[in-house]
Amino acid sequence: MKRTHLYYILSVAISCCMVGGLLNSQLIIVERTPQGTVSMGRELLLYSWGVFVYALGSLSLSWLSDKYGRVRCIGVVTLVLTILHGILGWNLLGSYKVWHLFLYWGVFNICLSIFFTAVEGLLSEYQDHRIPLARRLGAYCLSWCAGNALGSFITGYTKERSGAHTVYRVLFILCLAAFLAVLLDWRRHGSSRLGHHAVDHKDIRPDTLFYTMLGRIGLFFSCLVWGALASSFPRFGRDFHHLSEGGIGNLLGTIFFTNLMVFLWFPFWKKWQYNAPLQIALQSATPAGLILAIFTPSGSILLLRIAFVLIGIGWSISYFFSIYYSLMVPTDHAKSGGLHEGFLSLGSLSGSLAVIGLIPLAAKMNLIDPERLGAVALLTGFLGMILSLYIQTALLKRRQKRIVPDAY
Repeated sequence: MKRTHLYYILSVAISCCMVGGLLNSQLIIVERTPQGTVSMGRELLLYSWGVFVYALGSLSLSWLSDKYGRVRCIGVVTLVLTILHGILGWNLLGSYKVWHLFLYWGVFNICLSIFFTAVEGLLSEYQDHRIPLARRLGAYCLSWCAGNALGSFITGYTKERSGAHTVYRVLFILCLAAFLAVLLDWRRHGSSRLGHHAVDHKDIRPDTLFYTMLGRIGLFFSCLVWGALASSFPRFGRDFHHLSEGGIGNLLGTIFFTNLMVFLWFPFWKKWQYNAPLQIALQSATPAGLILAIFTPSGSILLLRIAFVLIGIGWSISYFFSIYYSLMVPTDHAKSGGLHEGFLSLGSLSGSLAVIGLIPLAAKMNLIDPERLGAVALLTGFLGMILSLYIQTALLKRRQKRIVPDAY
């Protein structure tokens, strides 16, 4: 097996643990909340806490793998995640309490921030010019998307049928396998790079910085949508659409599966590269999906699934714009990847915090029925995407005005 393939597989495993761990913890909290209640859900706070820690880790700890080695850092965090899931899977702290879940999710996200920036650093350093960066990033995106979809689909049904402790035990096995794989790779290759080629300055266009900025703005607001949706849907899906825990995981998995389908073909399509108008236009799938989801009546699962497909298309395209331009750098790949992950997590944090503030406000003012309060999260995401498209369009017009006169 090629070393690149190993780290793609590790991305599948850890991404599965990421989504599975979050959804399982949220479902534990939602299970204890009476149906139809308008009080603030701690599952929203759990999501916000996680992305806050992830943002701090991405922006302040991404340099660790640049300095101490990618493989070494990946090995340490997979060991910590193995221990973490073992503690919860066998109830070593006793019956689950809310503070257990917050502690678990905080430590988990510190590890995630180091893991993903280290893997991105490995893949971006290996610049085999026979395989363009977009294709290698596409394979990486396919990996974590597959993990996300798998984690979402299996968690709801496993929690529903076998209990939350079973989910944590499954995640323990995945993390243990990941740790052993990294340990074996360390013994064989040490901290050596995946390849000996590096990005050269001649590979970078002068306008890469502008496109990086556009990509990160689009990613921030797309993740705002995801933060609002992922933090609110476990309860909204139960109260308004009357879904079981398995049905909630299944529908959230639709977004991840859509991401997977997009990443299968998008890296092979080059027309979007350094094409700002097209780059902005492609993101309109997200607000279209949000509008459909807002007006989907209770129980209309097919319409809701179509809406989630549109949201998944827009989100995955925005993500790829950001990571592609962010890693088109000659040095400090993990640090640059950390900035990309920072925009991702800060966007998710903004979405979840907006929901935490707006849902109680809507409930207090009796603006919407209690079981339909999750629609506030969808509306928040829609307004955020409209603002995103406006900002990106304004930046493009300002740049065009500045460049055109210089051509004469």
